[in-house]
Amino acid sequence: MQYMDTIWSDPLIKNSKNGMEIKYTDYFDTENAKKGYNYFSFIAGACRLLVPEIPTYPEFLSKMKKAKSVEVSYNAKLYDFGRKKIAGYTATFDDGTATPFSLLTPIKHSDGKPLKKDHDQKMMLIVYFEKEGKHVEVYRRKAVFKYNR
Repeated sequence: MQYMDTIWSDPLIKNSKNGMEIKYTDYFDTENAKKGYNYFSFIAGACRLLVPEIPTYPEFLSKMKKAKSVEVSYNAKLYDFGRKKIAGYTATFDDGTATPFSLLTPIKHSDGKPLKKDHDQKMMLIVYFEKEGKHVEVYRRKAVFKYNR
């Protein structure tokens, strides 16, 4: 997967009354979503991961649901497939195997980041998939947040 080097504009996200759930978003109408890029949104003690419609949905969801634990980490120096160091997030769905399922997302594909004080804190991870242009919650679980520099 390649990361875009274009200027990023945050999508519109309207939250539910408790702030965690997404009531409305136009993210799936953006060019980045159409190209298959994920988006992280942090608010009200929750990390929301928006995943645009792609052919590997069933595989993603199956791997997520097999996880025994989930970790969301901020990394100051992820590698953009050998090109350059970038800041970003990794959501790791640890199923106890040697190769847990992970999603990497550059920081520019997010609306901010949790603070250092959030290190080792639990937060709710809510994953939304796109289905017919709408967002559908497919996964919800407590995750541990790690702040790595």
